Amino acid sequence: MSVITMSKRFEDVVGALRLRAELPVVVLGCDKCAKTSKTGGTTEVRAMREQLRGAGMTVREVPGLVDAVEEGLCDPQAVPARLKPLGAEPACQVLVLSCGAGLKCVRDAAPGRRLVPGLDTLGPGVKGDLACVACGDCGFDDGGCRRMRLAGEQARRLAAGYPGTVQG
Repeated sequence: MSVITMSKRFEDVVGALRLRAELPVVVLGCDKCAKTSKTGGTTEVRAMREQLRGAGMTVREVPGLVDAVEEGLCDPQAVPARLKPLGAEPACQVLVLSCGAGLKCVRDAAPGRRLVPGLDTLGPGVKGDLACVACGDCGFDDGGCRRMRLAGEQARRLAAGYPGTVQG
């Protein structure tokens, strides 16, 4: 099982980063769930750097900092050690390509850093397919998720094939 994520619109990400344009951007990803969703693994981190450079943003690659945390950005034991090279980095903003739990772990491991989320968390899934919207209201009728059957916003996003979603 993994958390299904979807990329935010590139224009929105750039807009958020430009609010502090004087700070260079460090892009950090997750090689677990975001990699499975094809939204924030090593490949997507490298592609995002190039897109940002193409949009005129200053992107910094920190020596010793991994592109994406192999154990997952939501691993509170691994993240502080993996982000240690970021501590020596002068002022920068970090574009985090992970779910909300990964974003929180990065915030806890790098307090005071400006973090910009690059993904939206849709919910838990299996093999890249959204299986649950994590509403806290599981039902027993026919064994399926009522919220998914009602085609909520998350299901519509997947069905529409928005960039950064994984299709079954």
